[in-house]
Amino acid sequence: MKRAYKEKSSSNKNKEELPNTFHLPENPKYFTPPEKTPTSTIPMINGEFAYFKKVKIDKISGKLATDLTPPDLIIEKIYPEVHSILHYLSEYPEKDPQYTSWESSVTTWANNQSCPSPRGYCYNQNPPSEYDDIHTGENLPKIEITSPSKDQLIREDILTVKAEASADLEIKQVDFFLNDQLVGSDKTEPYSITFSISPYITISTKQYIKARAYDTALNLKETQIRIRTNF
Repeated sequence: MKRAYKEKSSSNKNKEELPNTFHLPENPKYFTPPEKTPTSTIPMINGEFAYFKKVKIDKISGKLATDLTPPDLIIEKIYPEVHSILHYLSEYPEKDPQYTSWESSVTTWANNQSCPSPRGYCYNQNPPSEYDDIHTGENLPKIEITSPSKDQLIREDILTVKAEASADLEIKQVDFFLNDQLVGSDKTEPYSITFSISPYITISTKQYIKARAYDTALNLKETQIRIRTNF
């Protein structure tokens, strides 16, 4: 293209100009190419090598994560799916007379790849079909603040908070909070914490104590009470 512009411009200079003569500029104009617009929601039809299915897995159970799976235990795994292009063109691709031969060639290639492949993937592996059965409502710990009592008036700066906790999967620890600020943890029964409350109290006379119990699978349950202060 550059050469054509150069030759055309050079030839124009050597000729006598005629009325209404069109002259090409010596330097061609450059335009930013438009962004590619996907023509389908299916990656393979848009020219992608594979369909990369992303699945959220619970690290402990190895099963599909649920709303009760602790966020810290959720990992995202990728399951790349490789098929012939015919596999994605219709709801019933096997009706295409070429499908069997095309698909068998692709699946044979995929099955012969090392796992994981040089790309770091295992092709055409099935993700888990069962859901996390460790982090469930039935397995949530039970927690109760036994001291101080609800709306109790606290007159001294030093406070001891006690709690009772239990879980089918055993209690790992109990965390204690005052006004959503962590003041300490206890990993053995009886669960309690003694601390100075003055660094944590607000200007209000009403303060909130919270106890949060974790089991060994990190299921958690918390409870909260209100106390009053006057010192």
